[in-house]
Amino acid sequence: MAAFAIDPGFDFGLLHVSPELFEYMAARTPIIASDLPSAREILSDRKNALLIPPDDAEAWGRGMAELLGNRVLAEELAARAFEDVKEYTWEKRAEKIIRYLRCLRRAAEKQSSGPPKPRTGPGFGVSSGFFIKDGDRK
Repeated sequence: MAAFAIDPGFDFGLLHVSPELFEYMAARTPIIASDLPSAREILSDRKNALLIPPDDAEAWGRGMAELLGNRVLAEELAARAFEDVKEYTWEKRAEKIIRYLRCLRRAAEKQSSGPPKPRTGPGFGVSSGFFIKDGDRK
C-alpha cells in the first residue's frame, strides 16, 4: 500500500472531483486532499481523508508528516474511505438518478391533475385566486 495519495485539486468554481480520488478510496490508500467544496462532497476531514487548505504549504507538510508518523490514523482513514466509496459505484449513481426521475415524474403528474385546491384552515384566506395568510393582508 502507498503511504498516502495526494489530490491537490483546483478550484475553478466548479464542483468537480478527480476520478483518481475514487481510485485512491477503492485501493484503500490514505488521502490528503485540498479542502474544497468539491472534495467535501465526497470526503470528510479526519473521517476518510485529511483535508488541507489548498494554499497552505506548511499545512500540507504537516499532513504528510502526520500520516507518515501515524500509521493507525492512515489505516483508519483508508478503511473508512474504502467503505464510503461503495456509495459511488455506477449502480448507486443509476439508482439515485432513477429515484430523482421518479420524483420529477410524480411532481409533473400532480401538477397536471388540475388546478391546485385552495388551502383552508386557520390563518389562510383566498383573494383573487392567490393564497395569502391572514397576517399578510393589508
